[in-house]
Amino acid sequence: MTRIRDLEVLRRRLRYRKTFATALGASEESEVLYVKLITSDGEVGYGEACPAPRITGETVETCEVVIRKLFEEVLRGAEVYSYRDLWRRMERTVVGNPSAKAALDMAVHDLRAKYFGQPLWKVLGTEVRELETDLTISLGDVETMVRDAEEAVRRGFRVLKVKVGEEPRRDVERIRRIREVVGPEIKLRIDANQGWDRVTAVEVLREVERYGVEVVEQPVPYWDLEGLRYVRERVQVPVLADESVHIVWDLVEVVRFGAVDGVNIKLMKCGGVTPALQLVEVARAHGLKLMFGCMGESRLAITAAACVAAVAGAEYIDLDSPLLLVEDPVRGGVTYEGPRIVLPEKSGLGAELVEST
Repeated sequence: MTRIRDLEVLRRRLRYRKTFATALGASEESEVLYVKLITSDGEVGYGEACPAPRITGETVETCEVVIRKLFEEVLRGAEVYSYRDLWRRMERTVVGNPSAKAALDMAVHDLRAKYFGQPLWKVLGTEVRELETDLTISLGDVETMVRDAEEAVRRGFRVLKVKVGEEPRRDVERIRRIREVVGPEIKLRIDANQGWDRVTAVEVLREVERYGVEVVEQPVPYWDLEGLRYVRERVQVPVLADESVHIVWDLVEVVRFGAVDGVNIKLMKCGGVTPALQLVEVARAHGLKLMFGCMGESRLAITAAACVAAVAGAEYIDLDSPLLLVEDPVRGGVTYEGPRIVLPEKSGLGAELVEST
C-alpha cells in the first residue's frame, strides 16, 4: 500500500520580465515554495505555493510553517488515494492558509494520477487538452499599456486582460486607446482589483461599454457584496468576483446577494485542486460563468489549474503567469504556443522542479 513518507520544501524567487502592477500594488517578483511528497515506494508528487500577502495574508515564511505542520499532523503515513479525506483533515487542522494547502493538495493529486499512470486532466475526467489564455496588461501609464497591448497582439494573443482601478478618467483612456490600436477583433477584459467604489465603477463601466469590454473583475472592495450587486444591476458588462470569493462559503454568499455573473477561481485562493472542483460544482449549479486565474506561479501550479479549468469548461482562461517570468524552474507540465495552453501527456502533472546544483 502506497503511503506518504517524507516531505521536502524548497523556496525560490521568480523574477518578472517587467514590473507587474495592479490597483493593489506593484511587484518585481513572486516568491514561491515547492513541495515534494515522497511515498514509501519512492514516487514523488510535486506542489507549489505562491502566497499573496495582499490577498490571502500569507507569506513564504508562514506557508512553510503551515506546510510542515500539515504534513506532520495529516499527511505523514496517509494513503495517496484519499484526497478528499486529507483535504477535510487539513481544513480542520489549520484555518485559512490556502496557498500552503494548495501546494500539498496539488502534490497529493500528482501522486494519485501517477498511481493510475494517467495525466491529471484525464483522471479528473476530461478529454480537453487545449485552452486559450489571455495575456495581462499591467497597470501603468497609458502609452506603456498601449505598447504592451500592441506587442501582445503581435505575439498572437486574441484576448487581453487590462488592469485598471486607478484614476477613473485615466482608466477610460486606457481602454479607449487600447481598443483603437488592437482593433475590434481582440477581446478586452478588465480587472479593477477592488480599485473603485460602487458609484465610480458604474460611471467607468458605462463609459467603456462602447469599447466592447467582455467582462469586468472585482470592480469594488472584496467585502462590498452589496456594491457588487449595485454595479451588476446598472451596467451591461458581466461582473465577476475575484477577491470576494476564496472558498465555497464565500461563493454561497455572493450567490445569495445576486452580486455577480461569474467567479474567478484560483488554486492559491481556494486551497488547491480539491476545493477548486467544489467551487466549480457550486458555481455551475447557480448558472455562473467561470474564469480560472493565477497569482505569480510557475508552470507547476499552472498545470494543476489548467487541468481543473479543462474539466470545468471555463469560459475565461487567465493562466499567463509563466509567460511573465524571466525564468521558469519547472521541467514539463503545460506548454505554451502563443496563447494556446497544451496539457501534458505524462502521468500526474507531468512536471518536476529543476533543482539548483
